[in-house]
Amino acid sequence: MLAVVVIQSLKGLKMRPEHEARRTVIREWMSLPRERRQTEEQAAAFATQAAEKHKFTCSGDRYRRIMTWLSPRTAKS
Repeated sequence: MLAVVVIQSLKGLKMRPEHEARRTVIREWMSLPRERRQTEEQAAAFATQAAEKHKFTCSGDRYRRIMTWLSPRTAKS
């Protein structure tokens, strides 16, 4: 019974704006065909567009933050 109450109370919490942006950006990146998300250059072009499209607050540069999110999801050559 206690676990149900805790879970229900967590559902009401809002995610931080940066976390929501991260999830959205990663979903958009992963929805691209594999051949369009292979290289660092492709990730850089995507990150530039995503930094303009998603206006979230973070400490530092939005472009660099997005590149950090994409790095583990970019195929290594």
